[in-house]
Amino acid sequence: MIDRHCHSDWALTVIFSRKLFVSQHTVEEFTGKHLKGVYTGVLRFLLCTIAMELNDSLTSDSSTTTEFQSTQPSELERISPVLDLPPEIVSEIFTNFLPLYPECPPSFGIYSPMLLCRICRHWRAIALKCPVLWRAISIRIPWTQSDDTLARHLEVLKSWLARSGDCPLSFTLDFEGFSQNIMFPPRREFERFNQKSTFSPRFLQTVLLHCRRWEHVQICMHFQHLHLVQGDMPRLQSLTFGPRIFPSTDEQLHLFDQAPGLKRVTLTRYFLFSLYRLPWAQLTHLDGHYLYEIECAELLRDATNLVRCTFGICYSEDPEYSVIPAVPGHNHLRHLILRRGEGSIPQVDSSQLLDGLTLPALCSLEVYGPCITLRSLKEFVTRSHCILQELRVVDSSEEEEIYREAFPFIRDIIVELVVGDDAMTSEEEAGG
Repeated sequence: MIDRHCHSDWALTVIFSRKLFVSQHTVEEFTGKHLKGVYTGVLRFLLCTIAMELNDSLTSDSSTTTEFQSTQPSELERISPVLDLPPEIVSEIFTNFLPLYPECPPSFGIYSPMLLCRICRHWRAIALKCPVLWRAISIRIPWTQSDDTLARHLEVLKSWLARSGDCPLSFTLDFEGFSQNIMFPPRREFERFNQKSTFSPRFLQTVLLHCRRWEHVQICMHFQHLHLVQGDMPRLQSLTFGPRIFPSTDEQLHLFDQAPGLKRVTLTRYFLFSLYRLPWAQLTHLDGHYLYEIECAELLRDATNLVRCTFGICYSEDPEYSVIPAVPGHNHLRHLILRRGEGSIPQVDSSQLLDGLTLPALCSLEVYGPCITLRSLKEFVTRSHCILQELRVVDSSEEEEIYREAFPFIRDIIVELVVGDDAMTSEEEAGG
């Protein structure tokens, strides 16, 4: 039986929507607070209906990959007032049910658009004719998955791409590798991962058929297949990219050279600068999760139009990575973050990088405190002639007052002090 409170909310929602419809409100007018109230009521009713009609069957992969079949009207179709809503309003409700684009909903489960196809035939027909419901696709596959499971995921990907029509695409294609703390996995596990990765090209080749529609893309898979990422990508704006484990080759790939609109790039943990040539010069936003200091310098040397940049710097004992190349002055970079790469040892040093930078447009700077001295910061600001508005120092051994005396012209200064193995902001310390 449907929950009484849920049904009451739904009844009010339907009455409200009928009044709007009878008053000849257009779909364009039926937005904002009005639409928010309607789809909230629909969502409450929907979740109660799921619990009543489908129980726990929605979470199984097999149930979500099959088409809904019914020869008799379901109980829901006989009792639900949702059928009174015009299809264009139901489509708007469905769109608001999903995460805000370009965020991708899950492929399966109660937050997937697949769910909307399983409530009743009427909803299914509307959902299948609404391409925007299928324009954001997330395929995340653990490396332990069987070939049967991979085949089901591939069919889901194909069906979503077909349903998305001509819409621009946001998608995640992530063949999940090992734990991020395992850089070099045991040989047996490495070989097993390679065997499973032979299915990867089929996923990549499937999405490449639609590369002209790519807009926001995340691709993380085995290096041996990344050379396939070729094609005309006129709509591509943002990219998260990299292999799932460190490659065992020094072959360089030239990628995304037909993506003139690409401005934002995120480089994943196992990205190595020497193995890739991307259109660095056109980027305005760059985020590197785990890079050597020399790689950061090389990226800044090539990406001359950056406005915002974040580097997670990792430690290396290799002398080859100890000599930092000169970096020309950046006239556009306004926000720079130099932090310790997640999982890297505390001995990370970014002092050489900062000492070689001249950034006259910089407004905001964050540095990892243990390796950046107060003197180094002063020299950087003097050399750059920048007007800093915000300075953040992480894991500092100095009090905030020291920085305020050194930089009285900086409006916002935040210092995270070292407290044992943890960090505490100066504001938290003052608050007790």
